[in-house]
Amino acid sequence: MNSDDWDFEGEGTVLDSIKGTVRNFILYMRGQSNLKQSFGAIFLSIITDVLAGLFLGKLEETLLLLPGLIVLIPGAMSMRGNIFGALGSRLGSALHMKRIDGFDMKSKYVRNNVYSSITLTIFTSIALGFIARALLLMAGVTSAGVLHLVLVSFIGGFISGMLLLVITFGIAFVAEKKKWDPDNVTSPLITALGDFFTIPCLAFAASFILGVPNFYIMVMSVLLMALAVINLVIVFVSESSQDALVLREGSYKNIVLQSVIVMLFAGTLSAMSGLFLEFNLGLLLTVPIIITLIPAFLEEGGNIGNILSSRMATKLHTGQLAAKFEIDNEIKHEIVNSYILSLMIFPIVSLLVYVFGGVIGIGGMSLAKLMFTATIAGLILTTIVVFVSFFVSIIAFKYKINPDNVTIPIVTGTADIIGVLTVLMVMESFGVLGV
Repeated sequence: MNSDDWDFEGEGTVLDSIKGTVRNFILYMRGQSNLKQSFGAIFLSIITDVLAGLFLGKLEETLLLLPGLIVLIPGAMSMRGNIFGALGSRLGSALHMKRIDGFDMKSKYVRNNVYSSITLTIFTSIALGFIARALLLMAGVTSAGVLHLVLVSFIGGFISGMLLLVITFGIAFVAEKKKWDPDNVTSPLITALGDFFTIPCLAFAASFILGVPNFYIMVMSVLLMALAVINLVIVFVSESSQDALVLREGSYKNIVLQSVIVMLFAGTLSAMSGLFLEFNLGLLLTVPIIITLIPAFLEEGGNIGNILSSRMATKLHTGQLAAKFEIDNEIKHEIVNSYILSLMIFPIVSLLVYVFGGVIGIGGMSLAKLMFTATIAGLILTTIVVFVSFFVSIIAFKYKINPDNVTIPIVTGTADIIGVLTVLMVMESFGVLGV
């Protein structure tokens, strides 16, 4: 099938269908405050995701100058979303249970969440550079050296992470004051802002590293890894000296120990999605609008699962939901909302990517093809993230692990790798990409 000839007899047919779908859901959405809040937050996140995608679409020269950078990008975006999406989920649960009511560093719960987020940012950023290099070596792909990748990952990750730390607390507390459910708005906004800041920060870091001699790269890397170890030792020892029960709920150690392994696992999945992009980079550059679509597509797929995960975690903590593998009416309602969001979000993502991409000269396919294929791929991805969100939340709670710490990273990592594979598969199946 020739992708240039495939237009559904005009783009108006697709737009009319989308409009009809939106109208059909308006009645359902009346009175559905959770769905309205989720959609509002995700719509704002779509804008930032699309802008991040446009930035990525214009990074062709940097991607070629620093081979392997595209493997870092999904992993770095995932890590920022994982760390601060999980932070937002914990804050949402704490606000629901009245454990906190504002930002106060005198509160041990607040301090532990601040310290753990900084520690996870440092540790996972460094680890992601090693993970990306290991995956590239195993795949036999020529890339920049491991120290270059580690420094790019750390510099970009740390700058964006500190911005997101402030923003996450701000969003959670503003949502509470406005009587919004933080579970509905924090994760989508944080993951979107994570993309918005992470891609430019990585681009800045890559440009900086390309001009630094190798000797200084080595010195900076040694100092950086020493900083990471010292940070872990100081805060862990400090907490141990103050509390005998260091693995209680909300503890710094508890957050870090429960989060770090699963986040590294999720980051590896996300980096693997970047590896698939690296393998197909030449092909994707022939249809550059797909590269522009990918950040928003992956994040919105992950956001659908993250909202479900956050809401399930809160209901498990408060006893509204039993830790059983049963699809009761409460779960059915949440799943239906997830699919409604999917049917509304992915066409909007496609439309905005097409319009904004056209403004700055990024194209490669018609609006009809982009909307249809992205929506089909989005529905497939939604099915998978709903399944993962449900089962991981229940399993974590059954085994006395806080779902707020582990579910969002697993959902995000799954969405990244499955999302890239789904986009490539659907685009190839409908003749958009050649083999």
